[in-house]
Amino acid sequence: MTLLKEVFVIASLFLLQFSASAQVMPQPSSSCMVMRTVGFTEVTIAYSSPGVKGRTIYGDLVPYDQAWRAGANGATKVTFGTAVKIGDKNVRAGAYSVFITPKKDGEWTVHISSAGSVYDFMNRETNSIDMKALAEKDVATASVKPMDLAETQERLKYDIDQAKDGNIMISMSWGDKKVAFMAEVDPMAIMKSMEESAKKSIE
Repeated sequence: MTLLKEVFVIASLFLLQFSASAQVMPQPSSSCMVMRTVGFTEVTIAYSSPGVKGRTIYGDLVPYDQAWRAGANGATKVTFGTAVKIGDKNVRAGAYSVFITPKKDGEWTVHISSAGSVYDFMNRETNSIDMKALAEKDVATASVKPMDLAETQERLKYDIDQAKDGNIMISMSWGDKKVAFMAEVDPMAIMKSMEESAKKSIE
């Protein structure tokens, strides 16, 4: 074997070993999932949970006036088992990405997006999300007032709760803030959809 071939083989083995090691390295932000059925609607949220680690979150790690993936690693995903209404938009049953645009003053914006990946919107020059491109993929948005937490939420987390009126309340807590938005359900529309599905299965 020539010297050149030996070098090539050694380099190839090194790259294979490095690649295998990289694949088994755990992500610094753990993967989480929360699921709940509210009425007839099953809701699932899959996200990565970063820690505060003594950092200033909003206005620093998460800049104001820029959309954020509402978690870490890939985009946060929410799946609705039935159609819901968010803001003034009807949202079909299915899976969507969640983004949040925090503001220093005033209400924050929650984006429910049809995009599959956060990288679809990345501006390579600024390494931030292109707001115009994101807006084009918005299925619905909700304006929400952030709430101050009495104690720091070290690990980002999502909760799904049933509101008093039977609608779905989804909240995200991290650092010193909590934001929550409502997904409204229409029981009559759900019953009608279930009846139509039952008829189709019989036919």
